[in-house]
Amino acid sequence: TCTIKAACPDKMWQGIKVIGETLTHIDPPLPPLPNDPTDERTRAIGGLGKVICQDGTTIEDAIKAIESIRSGKIIANGSHFNNNQYDLYYNSYVFAQGSATAPTITNCTFTTTRQLNDNRIHPTAHISMKGTSGMFIRGCTFENTLPFPSTIHGATNTGYNRGMGIEANTSHIDVSSSCSFKKLFHGVHASGFKSKAVVVENSSFTGNHRAIYINNNDGCKVLNNNIVSRGEPGEQYEIMSAAREDREVDYSVFIGSCHTFTFEQNTISNATTGLYVYNSGSLGNRVRYNTFEGRPDERTFQLGLPI
Repeated sequence: TCTIKAACPDKMWQGIKVIGETLTHIDPPLPPLPNDPTDERTRAIGGLGKVICQDGTTIEDAIKAIESIRSGKIIANGSHFNNNQYDLYYNSYVFAQGSATAPTITNCTFTTTRQLNDNRIHPTAHISMKGTSGMFIRGCTFENTLPFPSTIHGATNTGYNRGMGIEANTSHIDVSSSCSFKKLFHGVHASGFKSKAVVVENSSFTGNHRAIYINNNDGCKVLNNNIVSRGEPGEQYEIMSAAREDREVDYSVFIGSCHTFTFEQNTISNATTGLYVYNSGSLGNRVRYNTFEGRPDERTFQLGLPI
């Protein structure tokens, strides 16, 4: 158990970098950039870097608390990440689902409790992934305890400054086992497809600006979650533009451009719109066994055009 944080109260430190593959052969023989996650040339693996955080380890006040480069392995169990811009940051992290080396983040807390040490920086995402596959997140808590600003929408859109729980860009994530997302800008924000569809299940979302946003991820599954919205009045647009979907409709869950998705056994309360489906076709999608409750004027389900 250890605590790592900035030495100065008005400074952020860079965090820990864990580098996975040690390149011993490149074909063609051109030197790669040292931190280039997009380098896909043939390589031989000389070793895998690994960081283990467990039993109450705490990391605070970092730009990126731990950054994975070239599949550097992060094992986090029962650890705490506080007041960082990013807590776990993955560049092109690839492991086969179900393999012995597949990473699992379990029983960790990711929190923002105050303004970050550098007041020019706001929390971006507790877990951020780019081109990542085989990521399992179990029993974790993501929370911003600061009060919401009085104005979320508008030119500055200050809700962004609350950060996201999980930001997955062209990545496969599996979120389950009573994960909790509280008072964030987005709880889970996933866009793009990588190897397998996104799964979000058996988790709770309370008081977030938006609970779940999934775009361009065919076959995604949102199952058995409990979602309590902030109950913002929002702006009621029946058809929203792709560039402004976060501002034009007050919804708890957004599913866009996702064919054959499944949305089942979820409970959503206190939202103007529980589920907003956009441009996802009419075949193979399943929306059933859900409960929408809490406000008499609530719209349980909306379709954005075109579908």
